[in-house]
Amino acid sequence: MKFKIFLMLLLAVAISGCRTGKKMANADKSPLCGTQWNLTAIEGNITDSLAHMSQPFIMFTQNGDFSGNLGCNTFFGTYYKKKHKIELDYTGSTRKLCQEMEMERAMIKAIKKDINHFEIIGKTLFLYAGKEEVMRFVDSGNRVEENQ
Repeated sequence: MKFKIFLMLLLAVAISGCRTGKKMANADKSPLCGTQWNLTAIEGNITDSLAHMSQPFIMFTQNGDFSGNLGCNTFFGTYYKKKHKIELDYTGSTRKLCQEMEMERAMIKAIKKDINHFEIIGKTLFLYAGKEEVMRFVDSGNRVEENQ
């Protein structure tokens, strides 16, 4: 009898431990909106931020807008999201002449791809076109609160 009670207690602890683990894993996820996502890779190629460039990043708002920095110029557009499906509609960017334009061209080309879903794993955001990873970002830790 004591063995059965011990087994039931052990099972209860194991089950509650699993639930706690799931909550902790979800709590570690960064929110899509209001997070500054710093670019780390385009189409599998790791990006290096050059000394004379700003860190390329993207941010999403609750009202369906996105914006960011290409390294020198800023860009903007709208997006449509439903669960993990997402569509980006690139509107444009500023047109300053910069020393290094290669990163900017690559990022604009990637944003204009047929991105159709996203995934956040821990503090990393992945944008995909089909099964192809188009861009990868990491949570910068910077949050923007929106007035609604």
